[in-house]
Amino acid sequence: MRREGTHRLTLSGETHLRVYADEQKIEQVLVNLATNAVKYAPSSPDVRIFVQQQDGVARISEG
Repeated sequence: MRREGTHRLTLSGETHLRVYADEQKIEQVLVNLATNAVKYAPSSPDVRIFVQQQDGVARISEG
């Protein structure tokens, strides 16, 4: 998305959180989230990802 210049990706929230998980699986989750955002809202140039700690875990959502 960034290379093609079609969308802007913004990360906000508690971006300092450390997550102990499989790096490749987390990467795939983020790619899927961003891809779905573009797929289901193609006319919006912004993809916002929001990170927050909730009940001791990191929650990642479209923000």
